[in-house]
Amino acid sequence: MYRWAPIFFRKILYEDIGSTVGKIVSAYTNLFLIIFHCIWFFFSVIRKLQPYECPYISQKTIPGSLRLYLMKNYWDLEYDLELMTDPVGLDILYAQAVSDVHRESIVVHKDTKTILNQLEASGAKKEYVDLARKLKYYGFIEFEPCTCDFPKPNTKVVVNIGLREINFRIRSSEGEIREGTFKVTRMRCWKITINKEEDNDASNARHNTSQANQTQLSFEYLLAKNKLQWITIQSNQAILMSNLLQSIIDELVLKKTHEDEGRTVRNVSLVSFS
Repeated sequence: MYRWAPIFFRKILYEDIGSTVGKIVSAYTNLFLIIFHCIWFFFSVIRKLQPYECPYISQKTIPGSLRLYLMKNYWDLEYDLELMTDPVGLDILYAQAVSDVHRESIVVHKDTKTILNQLEASGAKKEYVDLARKLKYYGFIEFEPCTCDFPKPNTKVVVNIGLREINFRIRSSEGEIREGTFKVTRMRCWKITINKEEDNDASNARHNTSQANQTQLSFEYLLAKNKLQWITIQSNQAILMSNLLQSIIDELVLKKTHEDEGRTVRNVSLVSFS
């Protein structure tokens, strides 16, 4: 189900981010902390850096092999079009798209992959991003494999969040990959719980520590008319998932408010991937 591929980062360096990055870029992007898994060449998003944080201090004080990653800070793909009008913004979108394609978090068919490789080799950044934007899971954030209780308890799943939805990828007993999509607009509510089960058997304590410390994200979903069901994801990234869901709601409300007022949303810095 999962194949790890090397990540090819395109580094964009700034002596002073505040003065070098234009207003458009600063409104639509943000620094994120990621943890890099050297063995599998895979990274996990930890969280978004807040405006009051010093990136260097946060990177050094949190345990793990952390890196800073500059990436877009919104969900609605329409904002790509404005960000692409800025050369630095285009570089950021291109770097993120190339990274997602190489580590296979975006679903790419063989023929499309050939075209993308040709565009990358020729340095056609805009054309590369235009094509990547049409692919499945573009603009999604992928999480580490975890477990959920849908469609049955202890189901192993890979969770992706983006485009106003949560997506599950599940490998069936026959080896077939099945997908399930849960629209944010059909969620009644969600909650975070922490598993605090204690094991009195000292010999099993170490074995159960990681499981006992895992958090759970549960959301009540409208599966059918008059049928609400709680679905639970058990993952050590559950808090981040919850924050991303909230940021999707914030963006929807912000956009709806501006549309009602007859204005276009041009500054999404209020939307937070905290």
